[in-house]
Order: sequence, then C-alpha cells, then structure tokens
Amino acid sequence: MKRLINQSLEAVRELFFPKTCVICDDLLIYGELGICEFCKFHLPYSSFEFDSENPIVKALWGRCSLSHGYHLLNYRRGSMASKLLHAIKYQNQKNLAIVMGNEVGKSLIRSTAISTIDAIVPVPMHEKKVRKRGYNQAELLANGISSITGVPVWSDFLRQMRLTESQTVRGRSDRVSNSGNKYQLNVNLNNLQFKHILLVDDVMTTGSTIMAAEHAIRTSLNREKLEVSVATLSYVF
Repeated sequence: MKRLINQSLEAVRELFFPKTCVICDDLLIYGELGICEFCKFHLPYSSFEFDSENPIVKALWGRCSLSHGYHLLNYRRGSMASKLLHAIKYQNQKNLAIVMGNEVGKSLIRSTAISTIDAIVPVPMHEKKVRKRGYNQAELLANGISSITGVPVWSDFLRQMRLTESQTVRGRSDRVSNSGNKYQLNVNLNNLQFKHILLVDDVMTTGSTIMAAEHAIRTSLNREKLEVSVATLSYVF
C-alpha cells in the first residue's frame, strides 16, 4: 500500500512538475532518469577499453603508476558530456550519477582485469563541500559501478584533509600544486587485505587529483605489489 501511495504521489508530482532531459530539455518518459534515451545513445562515448593503453594511463606515465585506466566519455567544453557533468555536480542529479556509473560498470565487466579488483574507492570530497552539495558525485558513480560489477565500494578508504579551491578555475600547473598532499588514508582500514584498487572520479583533466589520491595510497600502505587502476566518467582531451 505504501509503495502504491508513493507511486501515485510521484505521478501527480510529475504531472505538475514534469522532469526533462538535462541535455535536450525534452520531457522524460517513465523509467528515464535525468537523461532521455536519445541523448544517452548519442553521448560522446570513448572507444578505449579498460587497459594499460588507455589515454588516462598514458597521460600519467612517469607521474604515477596505474595498472589500468578507463573513461566512458570524451569531454569537450559545451558538449553533451559537459552538460551531463554539470547536471550531476550542480543540479542535484544523484540518480543520473548512479545511472552513468552503471554504464561505466557495463564497460568494465568486458575486461578480464575487473576480476582482480578488490575494492572501488571513490575520490573523496572535503566534508564541507559534501555538506554544501549534499553528496559526493564520485561516490555515487562508484555505487553505480558496484551494482553492475559486484565489487564493494570503500567510501571511507580515503579522506580529504584540506579544503582546496575548485579545479575548474585553475590552470594546469596550479591544479597540480593545488592537489598535492591533500588526501590521507583512513587508518582504520589499513589492515585490510587487498591487491588491486579501482579509483573512481567524475572527470580527469590534468590528472592532479588522481595523482594525489594514488600517492596517498602508496605512501601510506607501502605495498610493492599493490595495483591501482582508475575509472572516470569523462576525460578532457
């Protein structure tokens, strides 16, 4: 009965406040969350697989050691991907973040490397930003990936120790210095046994955030055979 009442209330709400696609503004039909199927189909999907040859891995060669990398979308300013990311980060589109995490997960399970991953670790956000926004979009993406792959999410594995300015208003060199030494391993998780971690974030630009997270993990754990891979929703070429 409660479920029926909730569905009825949702139907009434959509009648007076119809939901629209974050990209084309067309009305969404039942079952569509944040994005219509047409726009979802025409997103600028990456043709690269989850492997060591992904552009994300190559971009960080010599700066951090990643085993595999993957990005679902190719990001361009003003593109469909940028509208999608903006909606997820600033328009409270939490369900859309999970939906796109599902899409990342569907791509990852095509790779045999996914079977070696022990945990999915979302790149953390400072608690002040989480309180202001209400959520960490990287964690929502990670949850979407987990629901497809079955790999557990360790949301508290890393924490951001200092609040930094938004990376979107900084140049390349400033982004690197802005991200240095800002993450720390949660000591309560240090004794867990694992060999392969998948870092998850919404977008990679210079790679400074990924580098800082990877550095925090390796310097804290000091495990020679530990593998760190990364999956992002989008990558800025």
